[in-house]
Amino acid sequence: MDHLRTELDQLEANELDYVVARSNTTADKPAYEEAAYSKTAWFNLPAEHREYLNKLAMDLKRQRTVKALMILDENAEEAAKELVNLLDAGSESVKLSAAKDILDRTTGKPAQTVNAAHTGADGGAIEHKHYIITDLGMDMDEL
Repeated sequence: MDHLRTELDQLEANELDYVVARSNTTADKPAYEEAAYSKTAWFNLPAEHREYLNKLAMDLKRQRTVKALMILDENAEEAAKELVNLLDAGSESVKLSAAKDILDRTTGKPAQTVNAAHTGADGGAIEHKHYIITDLGMDMDEL
């Protein structure tokens, strides 16, 4: 992680802006636009340098994700206890919400059925029309 910080510290301001923006998006264009690169200026950078900046962006994204997951993992037990404590809240809606959350997390959400039947405008079957064109009015050689 210190290695990434060292590399980021060595970037020029617009390069760092790009890396940060790119770590928050899935495409180059919004990132280079946010970093105030014109399309021409961006593509005039050597391909190896653009790849290097994209690698730094993905490393930054990965590092942030890992840190966030570690924080969540460290606090999961406390969060679960707080959720259970909400079962004793004064508000019935808070109790119900906590109970649903606990059940959803422990037994899974109830199955939902989806009616996938399609009907036409009058509630009947959808009408499909198929056409077979047999005469185009020209010779096959003209095609």
